Amino acid sequence: ADPSLKTLSRRETECLELLGRGKIPKQIAATLKISESAIRHYLKSAKHKLKATTTYQAIAIANALGLINVLE
Repeated sequence: ADPSLKTLSRRETECLELLGRGKIPKQIAATLKISESAIRHYLKSAKHKLKATTTYQAIAIANALGLINVLE
């Protein structure tokens, strides 16, 4: 596996995981106590690191690699 896929930050991981669990960016921002623009930044960065075309593809990749767990 590509080692760069294992380098998600804590915030990128949290944002992907919460989005994967059905939260919307506004709810994620409230949960993590950061701005919605920061959420968008972390999701975009994670998507780039995972070489994903969409955020939902990034969630699927991260979940398959065991980087996040979308099941509560």
